[in-house]
Amino acid sequence: MLIKKYLSRILPKISIRKVVAISCIVLAILLLVLTLYKTDYFTIYSNDYSSIEREYDWYIPQGYDHNCTVFSGLMAAKWAGHSINRTAADLREEFSPDITEGGWFPGILSRFLNSYDINHRIKYIITKNKLINQLSNGNIVIIHINPTFIARSNDEESDYGLYYEPFFTNHVVVVKGYKTGDDGKIYFEVYDPWYSDLTNTDGSYKGKNRYYLSDELIKAVNVNRYVVVLNPKS
Repeated sequence: MLIKKYLSRILPKISIRKVVAISCIVLAILLLVLTLYKTDYFTIYSNDYSSIEREYDWYIPQGYDHNCTVFSGLMAAKWAGHSINRTAADLREEFSPDITEGGWFPGILSRFLNSYDINHRIKYIITKNKLINQLSNGNIVIIHINPTFIARSNDEESDYGLYYEPFFTNHVVVVKGYKTGDDGKIYFEVYDPWYSDLTNTDGSYKGKNRYYLSDELIKAVNVNRYVVVLNPKS
């Protein structure tokens, strides 16, 4: 009664019933925030930066071989919550016994993802805006590119630009975010699986959270199809 009397004095224009209703809504919002905070999925987002993350490491580098699609698929599977402890040779033997190099994008990759019930779609005609929209919706995107169209970085410790001299014109990477650089241009945040021996001075992999200029990455797209792996947490 004392609380009701006090509230009626300080909130003369708001009924006690409305105060209780507002309090319930605030409490529900707080509970929702706490629930989302406890999940292992989150997107760091602002007007000029979006990065799809997990609370665990899901970057997997490939060896000095032609298994970029296999390893991009393994990264996508790990991102979707599957830890697959199998070698690229083992997966090739199961899904493409007659194909020893390349050849997985996008059909065999899709079969591999389906085998683990990983929700995904094969889309057509990739553009910068379509890629940004997918990332903004919390999805990762696997694309097939010609890396010779991406400028090589002159700084060995920089996260921007290609970090290797490509001797190949077919490569597959995972796109997981985008940001506006200091130069005002848009860069896509990429998990590039090439390759396990290329590390920074701190021991981190050069291909992890690499930033490729958006216009160059779109120009580098080899196949006018891309695989969208849908976020299972959304």
